[in-house]
This record gives sequence, structure tokens and C-alpha cells, in this order.
Amino acid sequence: MSDRQKRKTTSSTEKSDDKDTSEMNDILKKIGTIEDSVNKNNQTIRAMIKDLMLELKDDLVKSVEKQIEVIKCLLHEALTENETHKAELKRLEHEIIESHRRTRQMGNLILSQSDQMNDFDQYGRRNNVRINGIPESQDGESAEDTTKTVVQVLNNNIKDLNLKPTDIDISHRLGKKHSRGHRQIIIKFISRHTRDKVIRNRKSFKGQKIFINEDVTKLNQTV
Repeated sequence: MSDRQKRKTTSSTEKSDDKDTSEMNDILKKIGTIEDSVNKNNQTIRAMIKDLMLELKDDLVKSVEKQIEVIKCLLHEALTENETHKAELKRLEHEIIESHRRTRQMGNLILSQSDQMNDFDQYGRRNNVRINGIPESQDGESAEDTTKTVVQVLNNNIKDLNLKPTDIDISHRLGKKHSRGHRQIIIKFISRHTRDKVIRNRKSFKGQKIFINEDVTKLNQTV
């Protein structure tokens, strides 16, 4: 091969290499452009995600703050209602204590009046005695008949009593007549002295099933 042909071949080879290099550079540029686009898109996506996260964060904070405000309101209402209930409870406790105090006072007053009434009632019975076991006429008897029977029974059993019908203010049997036994007789003497003498000698009726007792009120009888 001549030198001319060698130079021509070498020139052709160099042109081919330059063309390949140019194409390679174009490809690299396109790749670079694509990479830049991808990087740019990634940054955009990242910015969008960041904005979305910030927006979600703001919404979440606002929601939480709103719920906190609602809870605060509910708590305030509950505390206010609780204070109202406490005040009402305190008032009711005061009323109960005052009611108990008044009840005690009223009870003491009633008890005092009851004692006074009992004493007055007992004082009105100071000349009375009750006799159980004196036989009763089946045909019925008047207050005068009862008095005569009492005078006879007492004089027959108490020595030196010398009782007269005029020594008795009144005597009568208690309750309705029945067939199960003899009704009790209550006697009111004119003299307290006569009444006391009968009470002192009631042992004289021992063994006769006749019992003489003081005429006491129901309260004193219970005591």
C-alpha cells in the first residue's frame, strides 16, 4: 500500500472515530438530561410530600386543640356542677342537723309534757285501789251494789277497818261483763288514809285469790 492510500485510510478511520465520539457525547447529554429531570421530579415530589405532611400536621394539631377545648369545657361544667352539688349537699346536711336538733328538742318537750301528764294522772289516782277476784253477780250489779260488796269484803278481812259506803267516793267494775271470770273493781276512797290502810293490809287476803294493788298509770305500770 502507498503512503497516500495509508493516509486516506487513516483519515477515514479518524472521521469514523470522531463520529462515534460525537454520538457518545449526545447519548451522555441525553442521559444527563434525564437524570436532571429525575432529580428535579424527585425534589418536586419531596416538596409535595413535605407540604402534605405539614398540612396533615396542622390539621392534626387543630383537631387535637379543638378536642382539648371541648374537654376543658366539659371538665369546667363538671367541676361547676360538682361544686353546686357540694353546696346543695352541705345545705341538706345543715338542714338534717337542724332537723335532728329540733326533733330532739320536740322529743324532750313531749317527754317532759308526758311526764307531767303522767304525774298529774297518777296524782289523780292517789286515793284509788284496784281489786281482782271479788265475785260478781251474774244478774249484773250497779255501782252501789259494787260499793256494798267491796265494803263487806274489806271489813271482813281487814281488822279495825270499819269501812262505810260513805268512805268510798265511787267504785265500779272495769270492762264489759263476760263469763270467763270476775271483772276487776276500781275504788276511789274519800280519804287517802283509808286507802293506805287497805294497801298495808292486803296480805290479809292471802290464799283467797283476791288481790289488791295500787291504781297506777300505764307508764308507771310498765316501769
